[in-house]
Amino acid sequence: MMIVITDKKNDSIAYLAIKHDIVENGIKVRAADGFECIIPDNGSFLLFDIGVVPEYVNPGYYKYTKDGGFVKNQDYVPFIPLEEKAKQLENELLNTKLAMVELVEQQQADKLNNQLALAEVIESIGNCEMKKI
Repeated sequence: MMIVITDKKNDSIAYLAIKHDIVENGIKVRAADGFECIIPDNGSFLLFDIGVVPEYVNPGYYKYTKDGGFVKNQDYVPFIPLEEKAKQLENELLNTKLAMVELVEQQQADKLNNQLALAEVIESIGNCEMKKI
């Protein structure tokens, strides 16, 4: 017998347990691997005693309701450890800096091309003036 514990607000699976007991400060739940924790008994979680949970179902990734069963949680955002998130942000910052350098180089090349074009126009105007004299 498996116990599916869902968040009452959005039906997302918070925990999968094989056993639960009411204790002084909440509900003590035990996972199949022996891990135990206490969840608050404040009405924010729902417990469902069901037979078998499909192997592909993981907390967070799926929702569960008595009427709808297991469905993929479209709102799930996986947890990213701070170290990994910091590395991602460093890479994004580096890529942004590289893009800015490319933009500055392109602006400088455009400026030089504009100056050369302007010089050609001025030279062309000067040649026209010289021909009139």
